[in-house]
Formats: sequence, C-alpha cells, structure tokens
Amino acid sequence: MNRTTSSRWIAAVAAVTLFGREASAQVGGASAGRSSPPATSLARLAPEDAGSFIAIEGSVELRLPADGLRVVFAIVTEAAAPTECWQRQLARRSQFVATLAGAGLAGDAIEVDFINLLPVFSWRQETRDGQPFLIEAPTGHRLQENIHVAVADEAAARRVIELALANGVHDVVAVQYWSRATSAKRREALEAALAAAKSKADLLLAAFATRPLLANIVEWTDVIAPEQLYRSFENVHSGTAESDWRRDLPRISAVRPRNTFDAGYEGDVDEAVTTARMRPEISIFSTVALYFESPAHPRTPPKEAPR
Repeated sequence: MNRTTSSRWIAAVAAVTLFGREASAQVGGASAGRSSPPATSLARLAPEDAGSFIAIEGSVELRLPADGLRVVFAIVTEAAAPTECWQRQLARRSQFVATLAGAGLAGDAIEVDFINLLPVFSWRQETRDGQPFLIEAPTGHRLQENIHVAVADEAAARRVIELALANGVHDVVAVQYWSRATSAKRREALEAALAAAKSKADLLLAAFATRPLLANIVEWTDVIAPEQLYRSFENVHSGTAESDWRRDLPRISAVRPRNTFDAGYEGDVDEAVTTARMRPEISIFSTVALYFESPAHPRTPPKEAPR
C-alpha cells in the first residue's frame, strides 16, 4: 500500500440519541463483562498487491434500540435420590412458571431448557490398614434446568427478575437483546460506510492529475449485541503488608463487587459517538475499503487468451 497517498481516515455516523425520557436500569451486566468487544476487521490485500493500490476506507457506527430481550434463569435442586431431586425441581419450576403466567408471560414467551442431572460427590475420612484417607463418594444428585423468558423491554426484564427472586429463583444466567430491524440497519450501515469512503476518495484523489481507477472493494459489517459491550475491571484496596500468623487456619477472602459497566465499542473508530451511552443498544459497524490503482505502479498489459 502506498502510505503517502493512502488514507486511513474513518468516518463515524452516529444514531440520534433521544433525551428527556426516563430510562430503566440496565440488566445486561448480569452476564456481561466476559471479554473485550470485538474490533472491526477487514481483509487486506497480499503484500505484492498492496504496493500497487491506494486504499481509502469509510467506517460507520449505527446504534439500534432493542425491541426484545431474553432473560435466562437457572433453577438448581439437590436431593439424595434422582427421583426425589426431579420431584422437588418440578414443584419449584411449576410454581415459577405459574407466577410468570399470572404476569401475562406464557406460551412462546416461556421455554424450559433441561441442562443436566448429575451425581454430587463429597470427601469423607476413612482409616484403612491404620492409615487415614480422604475418600470421594457420591452423596446425592443435582438437577439444573434453565427457564427462558422473552420480554419486550428493560422494564419488563426487571419485573421478571423481581418475580424470580420472590419465587426463590436467584440465578440469572444471561440477558440477551435482539431487534427485528437488524437486517435493514445492516444495509443502512453498509450504505453509509460506502458513502463515507466515496466522499473521502473524491477529496483525496483530486490531488492526482488523472483520477486513479477503482480496482477492488472490500466490506465488513458486524452486529454487536449490548451484552458484548460490557467491560469488567478490578478496582480494590489491598493491604501492602501482612503478617504470616495462624497458618493452621484456612483464610476466606471478603467478597468484592464486580466493576462491570457498559463501555460501548472500543475499536478503531476515529469519531466516536459524542453522547453518553445511557441505555443498552445494539451496535452495528460497517467498514468499506476502496482500492484504487496507484499511478506510480507500472501497469502490466493483460495477457492474451490462449487460442
């Protein structure tokens, strides 16, 4: 790639953010913060081709409010026998599902997902031939089912979580977002990225006496769900010195809260959205790269087709 004539500018087009409206607390952090957000990634030409072309890119970020959420709860029951475990689980699950039905959530809005039924093991001390041993042995069974609940918005998700807590369901496994307008928004982002690349090409290629010819085009578009845009970090006060005393006693560290928040997209974008990310939204990123023939590179005449 010719560095003196190529462009790495990236134009960002942001969706309009509405103000003056009360937003419900976000629930996406329940299962988020697992990894860094994905970054834009375009296929590059081979080194032997890169020096022959001028690359001009246009990159766009659009945001799309979610019009549906899925909240996943885990119900876990332990008992000595598998049948007893199943009966207890059935009672807990039925009570929760009935509560959801009373709140208007039933039918396709509820799905029970069986996860596993596995034995539980524990250690006990035994003496064999005068020698003490710790022996692992089965002591019961543990059954897990996940309950998927589809809701319309953040406020509904909060109400469902409150119902779950009131019914002894304390594990929120995941919160996911989607939108029916995703496909249309992907095309909109691609069109905007192409327009940004063409606009920069019109400006930059005007420096040439003769406009270089367009040789190729590459695009990359991705939809990033809100739960992928959370970030976790550590921010705690720890002692700088500690005396080594009572080594015969096990130590249990204090529970510290997770520092997790909606960081938004942190990829290679020159112009970020200037408004605060106050509510979880689906982010759509599109990048278009236009490859023009470099005037400084000698053109090879095309080979004649064999006769």
